[in-house]
Amino acid sequence: MVNLKLSPDEKKKYLIIIGAILLSLTIFKYLIGPLFINAGKMGEEIPLKKKMLKSYHEVLRKNEGLSEKISLIKKEIERSESGLLSGSTPSLATVEIQNILKKMAEKSGVEVKTMKILDPKDNGYYKILPVQFNITSGIRELKDILYRIETFSTYLTIKKIKVRVRKKGRRSQQKWEMNSTLTITGYMKNPK
Repeated sequence: MVNLKLSPDEKKKYLIIIGAILLSLTIFKYLIGPLFINAGKMGEEIPLKKKMLKSYHEVLRKNEGLSEKISLIKKEIERSESGLLSGSTPSLATVEIQNILKKMAEKSGVEVKTMKILDPKDNGYYKILPVQFNITSGIRELKDILYRIETFSTYLTIKKIKVRVRKKGRRSQQKWEMNSTLTITGYMKNPK
């Protein structure tokens, strides 16, 4: 039989040796080994990275005028957005629509009976703000206010129109009166 009795000094010596071996293996496994593996991969990656860099340069060369195109598009967007309502909230923008419509009605000689704010809609980029108003006018005045709405510098669109015609006055002095209900929408940029 083998005598496995070790003196305390020998036990200490063996424990230190075993600890040093385990520490060496751990350092090799987690530090030195990956360095060798990564060094090998780097040699393979350099040609791939060169190809990628070459393709990036090719794309940049093809799109030299891209920054000019982007600046033109940004200017076009700014110009287009100048036709949006300037109110900072949907409520203020809707009041702006109401004021515009009142001025147009006054200039066209149209009598505004009622004005109603409808629920705003959201399409992601812009808020759509509908206002419904009821007017009384003759055909010429109605044509005039419709023209003013469609050609106004702020984007206003006529989404819905309902016209009822009725006779007004005595038989000898009958006039045609038009009661119109219009739904007009304005647009504002969505608050961020």
